[in-house]
This record gives sequence, C-alpha cells and structure tokens, in this order.
Amino acid sequence: MNSLATLTFPSTAVESLRLYPLFLLFQNLHFLAPVEPDPAADPGESADSFIKWDFCQVHTPRPLGRERQRFLRLVADITSRGADYAAQLKSLTLAASSERPLEESERSITRSLRGEDIPAPQEPQGEDLLWKARLLLAIGQLLDQEEEDLALSLTTFADEEKKLFKELQGDEDDEEMAALLGNLSRLEVERRGHSLYSQRQRFQAWKSLYATLPEGDFAMLLARPGDSGELLREEYETKSGGVARLVMTLPLPTVVGLGRAEAEEEVRRFVDEAEPTLDRFAAHCEALLCLDPALAATAPPTLDEGLLTAWQELLDHHFPEERYGRSPVSFTLFPGWPTAALLCRPRQTAMGHVNGLLVTPL
Repeated sequence: MNSLATLTFPSTAVESLRLYPLFLLFQNLHFLAPVEPDPAADPGESADSFIKWDFCQVHTPRPLGRERQRFLRLVADITSRGADYAAQLKSLTLAASSERPLEESERSITRSLRGEDIPAPQEPQGEDLLWKARLLLAIGQLLDQEEEDLALSLTTFADEEKKLFKELQGDEDDEEMAALLGNLSRLEVERRGHSLYSQRQRFQAWKSLYATLPEGDFAMLLARPGDSGELLREEYETKSGGVARLVMTLPLPTVVGLGRAEAEEEVRRFVDEAEPTLDRFAAHCEALLCLDPALAATAPPTLDEGLLTAWQELLDHHFPEERYGRSPVSFTLFPGWPTAALLCRPRQTAMGHVNGLLVTPL
C-alpha cells in the first residue's frame, strides 16, 4: 500500500466527491484545518470514514482554543448571508490591519465582507495574519462545498417525466453517473475561472497556517483537484533557479461512486486488491524522492511499463472508463528541494528525502 505521507493544499477538508478517487492511489493523506474540532466531541468519532480507516489525518496548527467559538460565529454569519463566496475571498484579501486587537480585526474583516467602509488596510502581522488566513481558508472551504452541493443537486434533480424517461430508456443509475460526470466537468471549468488573485491568496493563507505546524515528515505534496500547482512551480523555479520536471502521469477515475457510502465501499475494495501494485508504486516514488539531485534534474527513472499496465488493468476492472470517466494526475519532480524546502522550511529534512514531488490532478 502507498504509505508515503502526502500533504494536501490548499484543501482543508476531506469531504468531496472529487477527492475520493485520490484515495485509490494515496492512503496516507494529510490535511490542514483552519479550526480544530469540537473539544467536547468524542475523539473516537469522525464525520468521515476515510479518517476512521486511517487513510488520512487532519491537523490544526496552533488551535484557536478560547477563540474557537468567536471564529465559528464569524463563519456562521458569513454562511447565513448566503453571499458569493468567490467574491468574498477577494474582499477578504483587502481586509484586516496590523497592530489591532483581535476583536477590532474581526470587526474590520466583517465590515469588509459586507461591503462597508473600513480604514485604509495595512499589512497584517502575527496573530492578526493567522486569523485572517484561517478565515480565508474557511471561506474557500465553503466555496468548495457549495460547488459540490450544486453538482449533486443538478445530478439528483429530476421531475416525473425524467424519471419515466429513464425507466423506459434503461439503467437509471448509469444515467445519474453520466449526469454527475458532466456536472462536475462544467463546475470545474467555472472554478478555474475564479480570480487568479484569489487562488494565490488562498495558497498564501494555507502556507501561513502551515508555517505554524510543528515539523512533520511529508514526502509529497498534492494540489487540490483541478489546480495546476503552477504557483508552487513558479516559486521553486524562481528561488532555486532549477526546472521542475514532469516525471509521470497516471489515470484515475473522475468519480468512484454516486455518493459517499458507495465511494467508500469501492475505494476499500480496490485498495485491498491493489496492494501489491500500490507497494511497487510507492517504491518508485521513494526512489525519485531519494535520487541524486543531479540525476533528478537530468535523467529521472521512468515508470515501469509493467507497473503502468497493472494499474490500468485494475482501473478497468473496478472502474470502467465509460461509466466512471478518467481524470489523470501528473507528478512533478523538484530536484534538490524536498517538501519542507518547497514550503519554506529549508532546514527541515523529512525521511532523508532530497527531492520533492508534487501531484496535480489535471
């Protein structure tokens, strides 16, 4: 099984139909959350089965503690107004100021999101910056969930005539799957049209939160589904003077089920059967991560054809392309810069890796 620790950015939540196919290839995903779970909740309970199965873990750097309820009230206020979350992401980047108490900073952010006049913004610092970063990520999470809910609503909505038509034409379940694939594809195109400025700010907010995380051993990075990872590539090539290399591309299903219950069952069944192939894949990734940087920059090893064939056969058996679609993921190698260095922690070394790997769903 692929046990290489993989850190996901800038997604902060596990729940997403577009994320579930990634668990076929990665069984050790890590997420950063802007706010910790309810301390009164049973630690043995989880809203997501992938966490219960230890497929992934969620970390909250610098938990909010006594400020948690205040933060949640602000998020609830934003949610209750039903505003355009994409527009609010842009508004939030213009809000907040330095050298203000937390209460005043919160009021400034709220006024900005409501379109009210605020004093001229200054560059936020310290806890003010972290508070703003958490809120920006929380709104981004709301935007992701809104898009997900819209795709599901469009898929499951049908009047009596449509239901009758499906019964006459054949398999209703297959038509629902086709509708889901089409809706997710359209929403993905729309999401990529979001302001590049907002995308960049969301990534910077995620990095601000990551900077407060105690050191962790993360072998690889995984961009949010649909993101190109170009922001990280730009940073690497600017700072290192090197060139990031595309080293392999693997297919994945676009979806693995019509809902969470079906997706969970299908993923578990696949991983149980695919374990030998996943072990070989993890070994190949490990070799890339530990390769001499000079070779990584000039002649990294290619994926074994036998391994690629075995992976394709597993997918065709469990998730036929005509029903589940295909969405490839690319792997980009950053010679001489392991994950920690890519995320501005050059002195931290993770598991002896000398290179970094970025996984980008296309």
